[in-house]
Amino acid sequence: MPASSGPGQPVLALLDKAVGVQAPLVRKNIARARQRNPEATPAEVVRTLERMFVSALAGTGAAVGATAAAPAVGGHRRRGRGDGGGACCRYRGRAGAVGGRGFFLA
Repeated sequence: MPASSGPGQPVLALLDKAVGVQAPLVRKNIARARQRNPEATPAEVVRTLERMFVSALAGTGAAVGATAAAPAVGGHRRRGRGDGGGACCRYRGRAGAVGGRGFFLA
């Protein structure tokens, strides 16, 4: 199939661009894995890259979790009505009711 035909061509072009943007980062990570163990076989380099990826992913997940939990720690008492059950001042008066509990309409 020619490169310029087909309904999926824009998607493929976008994917090609996304992969191309990541290529320098991939090369850098492979170089770091090789620096850690210059004598490593390709399989060992892959294992090192997997460990690096899992470590980065775990660190990112922990940071996101901590960031998500931070507003929940005492946030209602400071910004809300002071009773701990109201919506924060930003959403006050904009909550709908579902089973007696509020949900926020942003």
